[in-house]
Amino acid sequence: MDERELRGFRRLAADFDGRTDAEIAKLLELNELVEICNG
Repeated sequence: MDERELRGFRRLAADFDGRTDAEIAKLLELNELVEICNG
């Protein structure tokens, strides 16, 4: 991961840090957010 990708990841993490469980569940339901399993 280069510096640019790391900055983007940090912005994304900060955005989702302020979301409630219900908001994240709704995004998943609407396919606006996709859960990726690594394994």
